[in-house]
Amino acid sequence: MTVIQPILTLLVVGAVIAYFVWLRSRLADRLIVLVVAAAAIVLVGNPDLATLLAHSVGVGRGVDVIIYLTLFGYGFLGMLLISKVRGLEARLAELAQALALATASKPGEGSVRSDAR
Repeated sequence: MTVIQPILTLLVVGAVIAYFVWLRSRLADRLIVLVVAAAAIVLVGNPDLATLLAHSVGVGRGVDVIIYLTLFGYGFLGMLLISKVRGLEARLAELAQALALATASKPGEGSVRSDAR
């Protein structure tokens, strides 16, 4: 075992603990985090497995296949976040419209107080 392997394992475990302590998420999200963390720990413990995986899909080095998968994951995460922001923007627009309609003065009532000079 190299010096970096226990350090990386502790970092993965720490990140998973931080995720579960500070972030609320759906069950599916939690399962994805656990699967990715387990895969990371297995690959940290046995780096030759990444190379074997890479060779089985036609990639030269294990680190390359990990980078490709990470880039795909970040792209998916970006699309997920954009979708969430668009949903929040639509909800905010609905709330702003409802607030504007609720606070608008009725015709004939006027918005000026009667004791105004």
